[in-house]
Amino acid sequence: MSDFEAWNKLADLYLYECDYKHAAFCMEEMILSNPSNHLYYQRYAEIKYTEGGTENLELARAYYSQACLLCPNNLRSLYGLLLVSQ
Repeated sequence: MSDFEAWNKLADLYLYECDYKHAAFCMEEMILSNPSNHLYYQRYAEIKYTEGGTENLELARAYYSQACLLCPNNLRSLYGLLLVSQ
């Protein structure tokens, strides 16, 4: 099992347990390992959006924006950006 697979599985487990703080950390590690993958930014933004709070919503907006820059055709990221901008 590679590091990527381990971080991904660990993030899934933390999300299953609703431990968003640790799931976000796992996604940060995945972003560091492959900063050009728009899906990592999108998932991290979704976690931060779910956590709520002003600071987390600002982070979610920034990461949704980055996901949209990396892949402009990603409707899920575009919709997430719309949600956090309201």
